[in-house]
Amino acid sequence: MQKRMLYEIETRVYFDSQEEAFNTLPFLQDCLNEETEWETRMHGIELFNSGKILRVSDVKDDTTTRVYLGYKERNIGKLYNIFQC
Repeated sequence: MQKRMLYEIETRVYFDSQEEAFNTLPFLQDCLNEETEWETRMHGIELFNSGKILRVSDVKDDTTTRVYLGYKERNIGKLYNIFQC
């Protein structure tokens, strides 16, 4: 059986203002009807210095706090951030 590789591709787009972003990407307007508070911490300076990231986020809404763990390997992309999973 051949091993299948999974990738996460990430890109960022910068705008001069929130209004410009919403006007450029109007399909997001329906998703932006409430705000969510979160706090993110990065762990392991050795991991960070090696190009890897270990991230823990606390995401709060009206009734619950959820904890997310994120881990990313070294970026292998040029124009976009591409991480092999």
